[in-house]
Amino acid sequence: MKELDGSAAVNTAREMIFDRMEYLMVEKALASYDAGSTLQALNVWKRMKALTDPNGAAKDFTLQQVEAREKFLGTLVPKVKGFTANLLAIAEEKPHFLVPLFDAYNMLDGDVTSMYQLNNYVYESLGAIQQAFIKGDETMPNLIVQGSMVTTTTDLVCYCYSYPSNGR
Repeated sequence: MKELDGSAAVNTAREMIFDRMEYLMVEKALASYDAGSTLQALNVWKRMKALTDPNGAAKDFTLQQVEAREKFLGTLVPKVKGFTANLLAIAEEKPHFLVPLFDAYNMLDGDVTSMYQLNNYVYESLGAIQQAFIKGDETMPNLIVQGSMVTTTTDLVCYCYSYPSNGR
């Protein structure tokens, strides 16, 4: 990929990767939010049965849930778009900074949960990454490497413990 840096094909592929990253982060965060709020809703519904007006309380609760989800989605999408825009800017200025990130994606072999965790790590580290980018600190890719190693090591350990040992 180093020989092709700056070519139209590499730039298009990079933009496609960032578009997919954006989609993954929004959908996974929304799915996690929905799972958590569904569990919360089940607990609330159980308690509502004891109320004198469960139908009125149910309507109020449902409206609150819809408003909370819309608020969450309204903050999530701009946050993720800003994150991918920052990474795209880094990729355009210093593409070698993101080589470890793309290598980590390759190591994860399409595992959505691991990719989401890695993206969250990079998002949480974005302040340090941007500072290093602005200062021109060439050790910045090490932050991404550290995050990818933590993510892949955790996945490997989880895989090893879940793999059947054939009675041994």
